[in-house]
Amino acid sequence: MSDIIYQCKDCKQNFTFTEGEQAYYRDRGLAIPKRCVNCRLKRRNGKQSFNVSESPQIPKEDPKIPEKKKEEK
Repeated sequence: MSDIIYQCKDCKQNFTFTEGEQAYYRDRGLAIPKRCVNCRLKRRNGKQSFNVSESPQIPKEDPKIPEKKKEEK
């Protein structure tokens, strides 16, 4: 078995259906995907655009965190 190239039903871009993905889909009785990963996620999430290569932005902590004062005895 080797990688297969398919054309996405939505965006018309080619995507690779790897050997590993083929085995995963076959083992679980799933249909061959008709959409690329981006279009599948977009469809699932109902979003207009989503790029898998972009990681979510994690907000940085405020560097001006007040220090705790030591209790006086």
